[in-house]
This record gives sequence, C-alpha cells and structure tokens, in this order.
Amino acid sequence: MKRPHRLAVLLSLCLVGGLFSAAAGQAESAGKSFSGAGYPAEDLLQTCQQADNDSRRGTQLEIECEQYLIGYLDALKEVGHFDSKDHGCPPTVNTPDEARWAFMRWIHMDYSQRSKMPTADAVLAMLPDMFPCQ
Repeated sequence: MKRPHRLAVLLSLCLVGGLFSAAAGQAESAGKSFSGAGYPAEDLLQTCQQADNDSRRGTQLEIECEQYLIGYLDALKEVGHFDSKDHGCPPTVNTPDEARWAFMRWIHMDYSQRSKMPTADAVLAMLPDMFPCQ
C-alpha cells in the first residue's frame, strides 16, 4: 500500500475517532456510554466466552468477538503498528480464533485489573504478551 493512501486511512480513522469522542461526551453526560473508552474489556470477554457456552447464539457471539479483534488488528496493521517487533506478531494462520483465545487467556491472567481496562487498551497491551515475535 502506498504512503498517501495509508495517510488518508489514518486521517479518516482520526476523524471517526473524533466524532466518537464527541458523541461519547454527550452519551456520558446522559449517563450512557458506547465509545471505546466506555467499553471495558470485561464486556468483550463475556462475548468471547459466551461464544463457547451458548448453544443458540454461540456462532453469532464468536463472530462478534472475532470481528472486533480482527478489525482492531487490521487497523493496527494498516497504520504500520506491526512494523516493530515491540508490538507483537499476530499469527497469520487461524488469526481470528487465535486472537479470541489469546484475549481471553490474557484477561484472566490478571482479571481484577485487566477486565476493567478499556477494550482497545487491553487488546493493544495483550499483543506483545500473547504474540511475541520470533
């Protein structure tokens, strides 16, 4: 991908982030939260765990969990986050399932602290721990 396109994607992500921040401020003042900052890792963890425990909605919940994680990983890859080995090296095979299980294991390693983190921060912190580069 060429740099000008990457810059356009990054600027678009910043614009969307700004819009969500403004909307989140309004939602928080109304007692609601739907932004990344208001989405604790515990909520995604519940979705990921229920994927294996819910016989009726399991597939739907698995897709929901994995889509969040893969979308996040794809965005990081798009902006060049994985150019450095300090940020982890997600697997190239069976990535959605590997990311889901890694996220669940990582949260449970220090549940009382990690479950309260914003989900985006938790995923970012999980990567080098669970997917170290070789």
